[in-house]
Amino acid sequence: MIHLKDKIDAKADFIITQAIFDNKTFQTFQNRCRSFGIEVPIVPGIFAFTSQKSLLKMSQFCDIMVPQEVSAIVEQNKHNAMSVYNFGIHFTTELIKNLLTAKKDPIIDVHLFTLNNIYAVYEICERLGFCTLNIERPLKYVE
Repeated sequence: MIHLKDKIDAKADFIITQAIFDNKTFQTFQNRCRSFGIEVPIVPGIFAFTSQKSLLKMSQFCDIMVPQEVSAIVEQNKHNAMSVYNFGIHFTTELIKNLLTAKKDPIIDVHLFTLNNIYAVYEICERLGFCTLNIERPLKYVE
């Protein structure tokens, strides 16, 4: 926490956390930061998993603990890729909703880790009411 405080003192504007899977972990981290005098916005990093392979890969790579109930549901459905995908999108959407509506220190931003799965981002944003998927033509590159 001392190194993080040093970064903030060196004029960092905000913090993005590593991937989290529950509100309690985020709130605990946020409370620790505040107790160290860190008052910048803290953006939760949320991993939007869409497969068992991506969940295992990210949790091992980042050394993060996946809640037992999440692991159990994914394990039960490991042979049904669409079920795991739908659960991952649903779980991520609900986590973000809970963070946005928290009674104490609700978030205003979120950082999604998706391993370059833009469709997961679209689907989560649509479920949250942030956008619609009615794209009528491909987006054009403008210089």
